[in-house]
Amino acid sequence: MKQMITIIKPGEKPLENCSKGREICVVTHNGIFHSDEVFSVALLKLFHKNIHVIRTKDKELLKNAVQDPEIYVLDAGGVYQPGKRNFDHHQEQSPEKLSTISILFYYLFPDYPNDAILMKLYQRLISGINAWDQGETDRNKPDMPLYLPQVISAFNRYGTPEQDYQFIKAVGFAEQVIANEMNTAKELLKAEEIWENRTMLSTHT
Repeated sequence: MKQMITIIKPGEKPLENCSKGREICVVTHNGIFHSDEVFSVALLKLFHKNIHVIRTKDKELLKNAVQDPEIYVLDAGGVYQPGKRNFDHHQEQSPEKLSTISILFYYLFPDYPNDAILMKLYQRLISGINAWDQGETDRNKPDMPLYLPQVISAFNRYGTPEQDYQFIKAVGFAEQVIANEMNTAKELLKAEEIWENRTMLSTHT
């Protein structure tokens, strides 16, 4: 399993292999990472085993990335155009109250309302990440329990050489959460089927 993180240096051309199809490339912002882009990369791992991740805010590189329909640009780039794999939800034309994770989910699973497992995955996991990223979760409650996005944020080591490696670790953790939730969804559906098909015994003797 190959997952590369590229740190941009002057004179490097990290997109060359992407445009030639040698790698599935994902471009996202550098600096502090959040559950939105971390889980988005983890979702892509369901479709692509080998991912080359470039974390940058370099304007020229982002400009070139959004013009290449083979490259996924997540939560960066200044362009919302899912048909060309550009998923910057900060744009005016992007759907209201949807973060990258939800937009990408709809793109990857266009028929998800017809799939009970995917529906539960969205309800139990994706919707919560979206709500947190959109500020719909009250983060100021006293004695607030630990939320999943906070677990992801704790992976950050911003300002240290470890930061990109921590991003890889966070994505690996997110992959396992998704796998666990998909398995849980299957088990819940089995339990619901058993409940719906139960036989009610008469209480009369």
